[in-house]
Amino acid sequence: MRQLVGEKDIVLSAASHFDGDQCQPEWFAPGTTVIPIFKVGFNNINSAFDLVFVDDVEGIKAWPGSRTIADPVEVAAVVRGEHAGRTSSAQRIVCHNLGIGLARYLLGGAIVGVNCWGRRGCF
Repeated sequence: MRQLVGEKDIVLSAASHFDGDQCQPEWFAPGTTVIPIFKVGFNNINSAFDLVFVDDVEGIKAWPGSRTIADPVEVAAVVRGEHAGRTSSAQRIVCHNLGIGLARYLLGGAIVGVNCWGRRGCF
């Protein structure tokens, strides 16, 4: 697993089951964004990363393993300009989303470089 996540800009996991955590925080390079879609296998990195983004703070707090998230930031707060988001290219970010489709759509668009804001018919 260390070879899969080391020196990557984005690590995306869609695994629905892991027995325990799969990676150590020090395996991730500065600037890495980790997106574990089902939030399994990566709970131990929350306290070691610079920012933890979520789609719903209350929903995430109810999820097993979320005790390691000290100060989660809702993605919507970044979109509304209430939180700066990533302020340094060296910040390591983990993004836990429990199921808001729009957040996943926008996140996917950001990954592939599509900007839908202000474009008619994008949604």
